[in-house]
Amino acid sequence: MTKRITGLLAALLLCVSSVLVPVHAEEGNAEFDQFMEDLFIEQMEADFMTMHFTLADYKAAGVEKPERIIGKVSMEDYADSVEYAQGMLDRLQKFDYASLSDIQKHDYDTVKFDLENEIALN
Repeated sequence: MTKRITGLLAALLLCVSSVLVPVHAEEGNAEFDQFMEDLFIEQMEADFMTMHFTLADYKAAGVEKPERIIGKVSMEDYADSVEYAQGMLDRLQKFDYASLSDIQKHDYDTVKFDLENEIALN
């Protein structure tokens, strides 16, 4: 599988931290929290190096160790990245923004910004 977006990963790390280690309880959209957690796990399972440097205990985070593959870059990879980012953006935009907590809105905005940039840059 192609390497995923580095910027998106950074954004996800910031966003998921609010899901995995909540600072304070806040009402919000539980489905959105699950989407963010699933997205984080998917990103970790897509790239061994990212998973290795991000998680001290991948098993505790519910992540399966990905294959150790040195990445490659091709025109197909760019197309795949755009397709992936567009699919994630479509899924993200299905959430009712008004139903999100303030923290979730921040996470939404961050991930949306990153996905839109990934599409534009590729």
